[in-house]
Amino acid sequence: MAIISSYTIGTPTVDDYLIGTDDPGGQGPTKNFTLQSIINLVSGSLGDNNFYLSGISSNSSTGAITFTVTGGSNQTLTLGTAAFKATTHFALATDLTTHINDSTQPHTLDSIVTAQSLLPTKLKGITGNGTNGQLVSVDGSGNFVLINNTDNNDNFFLNGITKSGTDLTFSVSGGTNITTTLFKEAAFLTKAEIRTDVLQNVTFTTASFTDLKTLAKLDQVDTNEIKSAAIINEKIADGTIGEEKLNITNSPVNGYVLTAGSSAGTMSWVQNSASNYFLDGISKSNETLTFSINGGTNVTYTFGAGAFADFGAGANDVARGNHQHVLADITDSGALAGKNTAATGDIDNNAITLAKLSDSSATNGQILSVNSSGNLEFINASAVSVATARLLPTSVGSNNSSVTGKGGQIVRVNSGATAVEYTDLEVQKDEFDTGNSPTAGKVLGLDSNNDLQWIDTGTASIGTDTLTSAKINFFENTLNIAAGKILVASSGGTKFDSVAMSGDIAIASSGATTIQANAVETPMIVDDNVTPAKISIIDDSVAATSAHILIGDGTDFGNVALSGDVTIAANGATTIQADSVENDMLEARFTDEVAISTLTGTVAFNCASGSVFKLSGDLTGAYTIQLAGFKKGQVITIYPLKGNQTVNLATASGSPTFNKLGGTNYEDNGTSSNILQIECVDDASNATFFYSLATFASDASDI
Repeated sequence: MAIISSYTIGTPTVDDYLIGTDDPGGQGPTKNFTLQSIINLVSGSLGDNNFYLSGISSNSSTGAITFTVTGGSNQTLTLGTAAFKATTHFALATDLTTHINDSTQPHTLDSIVTAQSLLPTKLKGITGNGTNGQLVSVDGSGNFVLINNTDNNDNFFLNGITKSGTDLTFSVSGGTNITTTLFKEAAFLTKAEIRTDVLQNVTFTTASFTDLKTLAKLDQVDTNEIKSAAIINEKIADGTIGEEKLNITNSPVNGYVLTAGSSAGTMSWVQNSASNYFLDGISKSNETLTFSINGGTNVTYTFGAGAFADFGAGANDVARGNHQHVLADITDSGALAGKNTAATGDIDNNAITLAKLSDSSATNGQILSVNSSGNLEFINASAVSVATARLLPTSVGSNNSSVTGKGGQIVRVNSGATAVEYTDLEVQKDEFDTGNSPTAGKVLGLDSNNDLQWIDTGTASIGTDTLTSAKINFFENTLNIAAGKILVASSGGTKFDSVAMSGDIAIASSGATTIQANAVETPMIVDDNVTPAKISIIDDSVAATSAHILIGDGTDFGNVALSGDVTIAANGATTIQADSVENDMLEARFTDEVAISTLTGTVAFNCASGSVFKLSGDLTGAYTIQLAGFKKGQVITIYPLKGNQTVNLATASGSPTFNKLGGTNYEDNGTSSNILQIECVDDASNATFFYSLATFASDASDI
């Protein structure tokens, strides 16, 4: 399987193929399909009904909004007529001063109480309508009461009202005048005079109004101040919501329509499909996806189980193309799976047949040998002497497995040419392939052509111990036999010589071999064969454990998990744990404070020594802060800067750029101290810095 992350990102076309699933019946091959085939399937299922919104109209007098649908029924939404009024038709939720001066909706008594609408029950203390002829009077406690007219013959009547200051005198014809001091100055002021007085003499804050809420302090509302689902059609006036008010993630394109964006709460401009059939949801059941078509028939498609699997090592996961397994993960692996070479014990009896040998061209009677190049080959038995001890009875053919040899016998092919057998040495003289016939007094030898021939021997004979190496052509003539020496072929491969074994292995005259000190090197050791028990400094009981390390305890090394501020993964990657880096672990340049006593001219600030520079005394004359040894991301604090002078910023080399943040300037009035913070954005030769200034009172009591 390919590695998903290696797929090239591209733009799909209609002829692109998608991987399908196997035939559900298990009889067919995996299906593939193109994007065009899906388009054909969907369009064939949905038809081609072009129902779409083609216009919107409104009637402000009835509050109705009509949505014109081409190909279908128009839809009508009826709002209140207030939805079509401008904001000037409504009372403004601002401060009281603006409310009083609202020329559009002045809240006068006439605008609140209509003609002939003030009923007796509106008066304080009166609970009913009374009876015909009753009069309205006061009871002395601030309430009105209805009283009967007890003396209709006394013609006492109010014939005038005069004002003196804030006192009103009611002239009663036929009775005693009544003067009241109940009224105050405001009772005799016009609305214009009250407005002027309030504007000139009263200051309102939000604290002056106990029932003001959070919105009263805002100039405009944001998303956080609007409740979810609070904005409905009845609350929106025509033409009030523009594109800038919507959370749209891309730029508009002519003819595009709005749809829900990829992130929650966002919208995006997308190409109009020119149809009111659209995909409005995808659901999954097992390996089947259902595409919900708004206005049409849903479409389903069944994928293979791998389409919904994650990459991983679990039972339901899909392995990546570059995944690896350890041998322990393969439950049915054989003993040979973890070996690079097969030893004798790894080969079954009778498993090495003639066809398995590098030379399988044997003929009847030949034997297996090693040639001068070190390769296996079959040769005639007459070409080399084979000691009887090399042929044990168990190596005799199957139909002679019960025979046993005895001294003086030889092994030869039986009469049926089906196996070898032990037999007495009875070679007849005419069995030799010679060019002449045997006669008395002749011996078998080689002629000048190296062919077998019966030749005359004369009276010469070979005595005991007289056959020296010089008499044997494959031994070196000067062969010197000594204890512990071995026969080794010479560099030319033509002779055997007696040499002492040296190098990594030594040999005794008994044949015992010894590996010499410092002879075993790393490439000579088979993988996974050096166990902790073989290393004296490692605890014998140590076993490899994922994400563990070897740590000494004063005697040997043990296997422990790395804990504390740093952890380690199985691949050796280390991780600094959260909340483990403390201030005293940081480099001195980020934590230390440096004292600066020179307060005039150009002064070097070595940022490699610290990030906080404390100045002593007042600055004098033109003062240059020269930064050196700074690092990218380092924040440098310099305080307190006091005194009436000019402060310049520079670096020891290069052409730096210092960008000021905020509008606070250096305060040199002699009573305040300045604090300067400089952030190093990069530490190149022409470094960039951002800096800000702040002032604070030199006397803590001024804070």
